[in-house]
Amino acid sequence: MRIEDLNIADIIMRKCRFLKIWCEHNEVYAGFDGSNYLFISFHGEPKKKYDLSIMKVPVNGIDNFLNNFYAVRKFEGNEEERKRALERAYSKIGNKLDYINFNCEHFANYVQTGKFTSSYVNIGKIGVGIIGTLILYKIFKKVLK
Repeated sequence: MRIEDLNIADIIMRKCRFLKIWCEHNEVYAGFDGSNYLFISFHGEPKKKYDLSIMKVPVNGIDNFLNNFYAVRKFEGNEEERKRALERAYSKIGNKLDYINFNCEHFANYVQTGKFTSSYVNIGKIGVGIIGTLILYKIFKKVLK
């Protein structure tokens, strides 16, 4: 991946581990400030609450930084929509990470579409629903005997 291939409001993704499960971490490319490339995502120290913040990557470190990422989700929209997407990104700076209601995927989707969604959370909710249904089925099956 090369910095020249990124445009404002594009999402870069890397694999990460959460609770021994592989998942994706998303960062929003926010442009160049004259000396640093800007990326918005949840940053912080392990075991502390992560904040949505701007990471500044110096020109001489951008190749190394981008080597950690494997995919780009391009922003699909015109320049006016791209500007609004970046405004959405900046409007959430300072928010705390919430794995269920506001994680990096929620944020990336919100920036690009205006909607808070996370496929990982949706899959988890479906899984919990299925397990709950199976447990209730077994309980009712015993009660009805």
